[in-house]
Amino acid sequence: MRHLITVLCLSFISASWAQTINGKIYDAETTVKGAKILNLSNGLNTRSDSEGNFIINAKVNDTLAFESLFHHPYKVAVKQEFFEDVYVFELKKVVNELDEVLLSEDLKPKKFKEEDYNRDLNRIIQEDIKRNPGAYTNLNAMPKYGVDFVYLIEQFSKLFKRKKTFEELDTNLDYDQIIKLFNTHKLVNQETAIEELGIPEEKIPLFIEYVEARGIKKSLIKPKASMDLLNLIVGYSEQFKILLEIEASQNETKKN
Repeated sequence: MRHLITVLCLSFISASWAQTINGKIYDAETTVKGAKILNLSNGLNTRSDSEGNFIINAKVNDTLAFESLFHHPYKVAVKQEFFEDVYVFELKKVVNELDEVLLSEDLKPKKFKEEDYNRDLNRIIQEDIKRNPGAYTNLNAMPKYGVDFVYLIEQFSKLFKRKKTFEELDTNLDYDQIIKLFNTHKLVNQETAIEELGIPEEKIPLFIEYVEARGIKKSLIKPKASMDLLNLIVGYSEQFKILLEIEASQNETKKN
């Protein structure tokens, strides 16, 4: 009798102990690698591998939290079914939403408004007159009735040339500026490069040199350009990892 009671107690205790969840993470397109999985109930955490697989201990009613740079945060209460075979978790991609918004805006027909056009045209002219009064010294000689298109085309040609010159001043960041960027930027930083993009920690200095060689325009460090900057760095990271693979393959060949 005592033995039976002991067995029942052990069975009850083991049921309350943590079990192992074998999970796999997807989004709408593919598996999600490098996602962080936290068990908020027991403090354990792990990351998904290159195939989106992960293992973590939990028990029923624990809370799992999923975090990924390119996906919405996701929380879920652990159910018994999570422990049965490989359980699939789906995350919602942030970038897809942004692309859809931008695409929908691009597809919307833009109605031509003559009043807005004239107002913007006048604003451009007036601003340029203030900045470059010498370039408009013949304004008084313009016809009182109608528009001197030849004169305006000449002035706008000069205006656009000055604008192009300004755009050409959008130079690349130098090495020290890129290091500062990786130390201070909220999205593009060393933690992102290591944990989200898969750059080995010891290769970060070399990666920064690679980024410098490829180039980052100074205009991309503005807050409104953060997503463009992130996409650029993601592309650079994929290229850099290919170079690392080639290097590793060559080193292996030399050994043999």
